[in-house]
Amino acid sequence: MNKKKVKELIEEAKHLAILRKYENRQTYLNNCICCLKEALEELSKSDWVSVEDGLPPVDKEVVVLTIVGRISFGHIVDKKIAKDYNGWNIPDVEYWLPFVDPKDE
Repeated sequence: MNKKKVKELIEEAKHLAILRKYENRQTYLNNCICCLKEALEELSKSDWVSVEDGLPPVDKEVVVLTIVGRISFGHIVDKKIAKDYNGWNIPDVEYWLPFVDPKDE
């Protein structure tokens, strides 16, 4: 889920609400509904990324889910140095999730 995109879509819907007196009412409603539907679709997306869809930057610590269902921290290592585990520092990573330190938010 892209929180920034959701925020932008909701802001756009709010902006449309401000402009509604200048537009055809049905056009306004359709545009607002479209923005809010897209925001809801974005909210329903999982934040987990399949390793088949992409990898985090080298040495960036992320939360990982292994094929046996274990959750831990992991990172991609320099493939020139480490050739095991498909570039990960731990075996059998199937999904990863960006780690955001709550103290940084």
